[in-house]
Amino acid sequence: MTKRRLLYLPIETKARELLGKTFLAAKAVERGWIVIMGAHPDTRKFMLEHPAGLYVETSIPDAKAERLERIHAAGHRIANMCEESIVYADGRDYCTRKLGLSSLRWTDLLLVPGERNAEHIHAYRPEGDSKVVITGNPRFDTLLPGVRCVYHHDAEAIKETFGRFVLVNTNFGRPNPHRPDDDPVAKLIARGMVHEGSEADFIRRHLSFKRRQMQGLQALLRDLAGSGSAEKIVVRPHPVENHDVWREWAKPLDIEVRYEGSANNWMMAADAVVHPGCTTGMEGLLLDRAVFSYVPEADSEFIGEQDRASEWVTNAEELSNGLARVRGLGQQDVRNGLTPQRERLRKSIVNVELPYAADRILDELERLDMPPVRPAQVGVGRGIVAKVIQAGRRWLPQQPAAKRDERSIQKFPGVAEEEISGPLAQWADASILTQMPQITRLHDRLWALH
Repeated sequence: MTKRRLLYLPIETKARELLGKTFLAAKAVERGWIVIMGAHPDTRKFMLEHPAGLYVETSIPDAKAERLERIHAAGHRIANMCEESIVYADGRDYCTRKLGLSSLRWTDLLLVPGERNAEHIHAYRPEGDSKVVITGNPRFDTLLPGVRCVYHHDAEAIKETFGRFVLVNTNFGRPNPHRPDDDPVAKLIARGMVHEGSEADFIRRHLSFKRRQMQGLQALLRDLAGSGSAEKIVVRPHPVENHDVWREWAKPLDIEVRYEGSANNWMMAADAVVHPGCTTGMEGLLLDRAVFSYVPEADSEFIGEQDRASEWVTNAEELSNGLARVRGLGQQDVRNGLTPQRERLRKSIVNVELPYAADRILDELERLDMPPVRPAQVGVGRGIVAKVIQAGRRWLPQQPAAKRDERSIQKFPGVAEEEISGPLAQWADASILTQMPQITRLHDRLWALH
């Protein structure tokens, strides 16, 4: 039986990562890889009980050093593709919290989205210089013309339900934590991600800024709702926020609060996107949406590239004027007007155009010395052993939701096969993929593509 390479792709937040990593997995299968993809803890548990492969970790703070050492000792190679390496308040802070020196020791590659991230690693984590490769991130591949076809169906369904609306994507994980009594600074200190002194003081300043920004955005949206200049307002909270806070706030205002599905479906359906310093500001731009960033303090140290690539607004009147200006424009007119902003994004996101980040990433992974495996060793393929294993998995019980943390369920509620097979079929029909991968269910939060 042919031996193949094995790729382990954990997903931390389904709405943010599933489609991009499905695209990366499909591209890997075209090159002869077997891919195990699913919820972060489930992928890791499966990996430690199966043959060595290439493991793509989502971030590598020092708190993960022991874990990464165990993974390395089991024969796996490790790459880091941090989903939060595009938008962060400060390069030093990012490297302190997300690139621990002890964890770097066990990491083979740092797959970074753009030159800006690479420059910050060079400045604040020079120990990782030799491991940095600028690849982009596959979540942005899915926003490019052609590949974004996977959002059209759901976007049209959203339009039919809500009509014309303005989408507000929030980013207030620190001032609005999932558990209301959380002290985010104390939590970071306890986990060893920051230390008292200048590091903790920076986080406290950021927390204070985000509290003021959240209050200001809520005031802006109240004024906008009262003015009638937007047919409808839909707020989509960040995955790590306490969504109940937004639901209670929105009740008397006739503002919808929605989270289900991908943010990209909602942006494709919206007239315009508003954000307070969120990655979706960049994503909306790549989807050819008019994007506005709420920037209440123009001289703030916390203004990022996601803000600079957007049109700034400070109050409801400015946002109303911006909405009036783009209302009625065709998509091509909007796209043409956004050319300067897309150019600005190149330093942060290299894959604003071809080649795909998925191909760049696989080019780098294939330079590593990888032990080959037989498909039957992970229970996939066409052999009799694999078929028996696959048949048995049809009867596997779903993991009881009651045993999972509520925040974990919000971030990764499980994946149905059609959520993987549907996009793959659309990309195959559009000739973006040259073959349709086989899909094997390992359990409700873990899948194999081969």
